[in-house]
Amino acid sequence: MTHFGVMNKQGKVTKSMSINIGKIKSNDPLAYAYGYFQASSGQSMSKDKDLAPEYIRGYNDYKKGVKI
Repeated sequence: MTHFGVMNKQGKVTKSMSINIGKIKSNDPLAYAYGYFQASSGQSMSKDKDLAPEYIRGYNDYKKGVKI
């Protein structure tokens, strides 16, 4: 299991998610899982021009309602 979380300014985790990256069908499951987590926690997608394609796919899959 891989765990993601958002830490607030006080140092407390306010949002968290556990994802079994072994079950993700991707050539970059960690990037996919991180994109999926960011979307699920309500964060905006980064504006960077060189985002990993699997990060983008994970982010968009969450927005589409894909379950992992």
